[in-house]
Amino acid sequence: MKKIIIPIFSLLIFSCSKDSTNESNDIGNNNPEFTANQSFSIEEHSAFESSIGTIKAIDKDNDALTYTIQSEADLIINENTGEITIGENTILDFETTPSISATISVFDGTTIVDEDITITLENIEEYAVLTAEQKELVDYFRYLTLWEDSNTLSAIQKWGAPMKIFLDGTISSDYRATVQSVLDQYNTLFNLGEFSITIVDTKAESNAHLYYGEAQEIEALWPDMYEIIEGKAYHGYAISSGTGLALNNSRIWISSPIETLLKHEIGHSLGLGHSNKCDEEKSFLCSTISPNNDFLDVEKEIIRFLYHEDMVPGTTAEELNNAVGNLILLR
Repeated sequence: MKKIIIPIFSLLIFSCSKDSTNESNDIGNNNPEFTANQSFSIEEHSAFESSIGTIKAIDKDNDALTYTIQSEADLIINENTGEITIGENTILDFETTPSISATISVFDGTTIVDEDITITLENIEEYAVLTAEQKELVDYFRYLTLWEDSNTLSAIQKWGAPMKIFLDGTISSDYRATVQSVLDQYNTLFNLGEFSITIVDTKAESNAHLYYGEAQEIEALWPDMYEIIEGKAYHGYAISSGTGLALNNSRIWISSPIETLLKHEIGHSLGLGHSNKCDEEKSFLCSTISPNNDFLDVEKEIIRFLYHEDMVPGTTAEELNNAVGNLILLR
């Protein structure tokens, strides 16, 4: 999604008539005429059956008029009154489609006259129209992606390309199966974009290195990480880096093959900080975890939104409320 830092505005574009399609040679018949300078706008995210406005035409012969509409969007027009409403399959999103084109036809029983119109979408502050529950989701999204538990970031970080993991250390068939199970669970959450995580056979083709072994083994492999974990009661650690705020490399260490620990450290490598939902809800991102900790339903939504194709790396803290709010309203 694009940056949502511009003020609310409405640009009204005026309509212009095409030449009429005269299907009759009746002498004395007057063609119907559209009222000049009609303009139409509607707020983005407006609901099904919301009214956009009424197209107006007159007929000097006082013939009954019938209206039809053609558009790539799902728009509905009342054939008698000319009122235009939103169809069930239309999604109004200012950030992707700021305007909609349509052609209105009016028929007086003898002649058809066409009119091209442009319907302008009005940008809104998405966060302001969310429910209390939806705002809680946004707040938790901020907590995890801006790492508010520790050193709060000014913008989100996420991978810009698929992650390819090389397994290193103590590898067994059971361990490999556990890793694959965890990746499968993650990959189901990346269904709103093109990101994925896969295991590769060699270090050369990888952009993420997952090492399973004792902490002491990290000293020779990654000295900088060992300086952080030495003497601490850590069972895993992850360091990710990239270009700007688009991550493209990770180093992950785990000392135990339990599924929850794998989920936890991979979560960090994806750009998620520690959770504050630990006493009762048992998030997989709690700083202290057990095999009972797992993805919460709200965290599954957050991962989907973080790796949505419209959520760009570097989306700032100021932009996040509306960026996430937009995805919530579109789902």
